[in-house]
Amino acid sequence: LAANPAPARFVIQASAGTGKSFLLETIFLWCVVNGHVPQSCAPTGIAAARIHVPRTPVRAYTLHYLFGLRGDGGSSVDVTKQDDETTDRLKRMTVLLQDEFSMADDEAWRQERQILGPLAAMREDEPGEAPSPVGGPPPPRGAPEAGPQPRSETDGLAAMPSGGTPRGDIAHQPGRPRQRKHPREDRIGRPHMLIFVDFKQLPPATGRPPFIAGDPDIVKRFEFRVLRQNRRVAPAEEGDGAKQTELDEFHQVLDDVAHGRPSARVRKFLVEAYVRGAAKGISSARRVPLDGPTAVFSKRAYRNRWNRRVLKRIAARGGRRLKVRAQYKARSSRAGWYKSKKNIAKINRKVRSQCLPNLVLAGQWAKDAPWPGEDKPHLMRVMLVANIDPPNRFANGATGRLLSWEPPAGRGRKPIPAHDDRVCARFCHEASVGQRVRMPGADWVDVTARMESAPHEATMVQLPVGPAYALVLHLSACE
Repeated sequence: LAANPAPARFVIQASAGTGKSFLLETIFLWCVVNGHVPQSCAPTGIAAARIHVPRTPVRAYTLHYLFGLRGDGGSSVDVTKQDDETTDRLKRMTVLLQDEFSMADDEAWRQERQILGPLAAMREDEPGEAPSPVGGPPPPRGAPEAGPQPRSETDGLAAMPSGGTPRGDIAHQPGRPRQRKHPREDRIGRPHMLIFVDFKQLPPATGRPPFIAGDPDIVKRFEFRVLRQNRRVAPAEEGDGAKQTELDEFHQVLDDVAHGRPSARVRKFLVEAYVRGAAKGISSARRVPLDGPTAVFSKRAYRNRWNRRVLKRIAARGGRRLKVRAQYKARSSRAGWYKSKKNIAKINRKVRSQCLPNLVLAGQWAKDAPWPGEDKPHLMRVMLVANIDPPNRFANGATGRLLSWEPPAGRGRKPIPAHDDRVCARFCHEASVGQRVRMPGADWVDVTARMESAPHEATMVQLPVGPAYALVLHLSACE
């Protein structure tokens, strides 16, 4: 990255606790203070939300948001529209960091290459680069690179502009890192690319092969590195010695599993995990602590059943309750909303939305008094199921709490239709719940009902949140 002659191509394999996210964030910061324009992304919203260093430009988008990927296999990015915000972001990017990319399939990787390739061909003159004649070829690959520009002692230490990326049309100013050129393009594109993976995780949720299986250029053009040493340090309040020994033992178990070693510690770990899962206090949704562990299931039906039972407990204890029912109609219809169960079932099969047809909100609000015996109110645990504001980590898969919602309750036990103008929920990041002052747009955001559509066929309107007392396997793997 410092030499910058040709694109760096690395695939970094790393298990849990080896410092993968720390390394990614460190490289991101190095890029910022050294004049690169980095972007980071991950296949899921949960993984993207974890890449965040407060008061710095370090943040990540979801892969689908950064490259405009759609569910039908296409992309909304039009590289011919130079004024488009997404196109401009990808065009100025000099370093691409991709986390948890072992969960991306071959189709997502193909779409990514189809966007980066044309952008590399549409190169423009950059600072420090000899201008090319209009319509003429770019400078030959064998031409000598311009040497590094002299830099002042304050370069790289000043605050970056909004959004965390230096603007390419601004001349160098004292106190601002000098913007680096793009490296010479190759078959994959112009930006440097570092892909962080853990191939011991679950395969892509789409059922397609992982990205590495569908492109021989990855093995030919990327260098492979492995992080092996456990870098996870036990907090002092949890007991340094015993907790650190437990973390080291867990890392050794993962290493044995990765290399197919049927060791005694692997057998012991699995037996103890099953015993803990069968404990009376957490094996049933009727007894599990509301702020305790998160249940994990292989199918959405089992997850939804667990969440419904927990929400019934909360409502029975005296929590607020609101039921929001999704609304359906034909996309081009001017008539009213569908009520036929047959039509609704057909639309659900076509839309394939993660929103629940009948969403139940249950819990206390942030301003409510705690229940007897509790030291704080129980705010409903939820997960976003759509991208609300990805640059601020309000992305599909982000988990947090509901501070409040509107309307406070329905009439009796009747559900509120999702297209009602009053329907709104205030979502707060889990890390920001305990703060005395929460900033709008950074710590919390108001979520309203949105439209989920199947191509040319039907429309579903629902609030894009769901209870998170239980998750499915692919989402929990990113936690």
